[in-house]
Amino acid sequence: MVRLILVMIFGMVIGFLPTFAEDIVNLDVKGVGAKNITAFDRVGERKVGGYFDTEYFMMKDGTRTFKAHRFILQASSQVHERVFVNSEIEFEYGAKIEAGGPSTDEGEIKIEQAWVDYSLNDNHYLRAGIVLVPFGIVNILHDSDVRDTTQRPLYAKYVVPSTWMDTGVGAHGTFDVGEMEFNYEGYMVNGLAGSGASSTKGIRNLRPNFKKDNNDSAAMTARLGFSPIQGLELGTSTYIGKYDEANNGLTMMGLDLFWKKGPFELVSEWAKVDIDATAGNPSGINGYYVETRYHFFPSFLKNALFASGFSHPTFTLFAR
Repeated sequence: MVRLILVMIFGMVIGFLPTFAEDIVNLDVKGVGAKNITAFDRVGERKVGGYFDTEYFMMKDGTRTFKAHRFILQASSQVHERVFVNSEIEFEYGAKIEAGGPSTDEGEIKIEQAWVDYSLNDNHYLRAGIVLVPFGIVNILHDSDVRDTTQRPLYAKYVVPSTWMDTGVGAHGTFDVGEMEFNYEGYMVNGLAGSGASSTKGIRNLRPNFKKDNNDSAAMTARLGFSPIQGLELGTSTYIGKYDEANNGLTMMGLDLFWKKGPFELVSEWAKVDIDATAGNPSGINGYYVETRYHFFPSFLKNALFASGFSHPTFTLFAR
């Protein structure tokens, strides 16, 4: 998949994105990892995949620069007919290993996913390892090459601290009720850690490490998706857990929507965070975003040099 992205910021984000792909992946994707994108879902080699973002910024203050934002490697393997393993490693801003460990000035290296699925049947799976917290849409489908921008909404940085992952165990799957389809994903995890919630950075600094639970109290998180008709999915997410050694608690609830009709798409999320008040911490945070998209490709460009050889060349006009 090859993408060229031009982004302008005027209080809202307005973008213009041509996409050239043999297989277009949308938010309603369901592969071997369910909502999670794995190497198996990408075009090409089926056990190793990934992507990278190189962005060019032109700022209002005159600053112009390229940024090597991220380089992602994924490895997935169907090691048994019932056992599937997936991993994702991110190198951010050219992160490099030095004698003392990763160089923080250059970025960071982190594992974003490392889990194993055990298939109970074709629709229900057990999962354990480093998992993506199933809260909303963007955190699960955070990969740049399955979205229309490399920049995520501010909501997905401070309210839902994407990319948000944790260590734990749980299950995911799908089931039908009549003509309606439901999907679910839920885990018991170590939970958020620390005391660094703020009115400016939200709960981003509370993201946990993978070594231990700081309060010996597991957190619970889950998302339930509901598709009443084709092209529409509604979701609700929740998170309940302790975040510091004093056993102060944090609860989250959220709603999300994905709608697709022909060339039009609408994606939206809302979340509310309630925090047990401690010195310097806000008692609550909430936020939302709405993003609209229109996919098109002018007929007079179909034989253009840059479009030839691709079966589904597409331009996307979007606003957030």
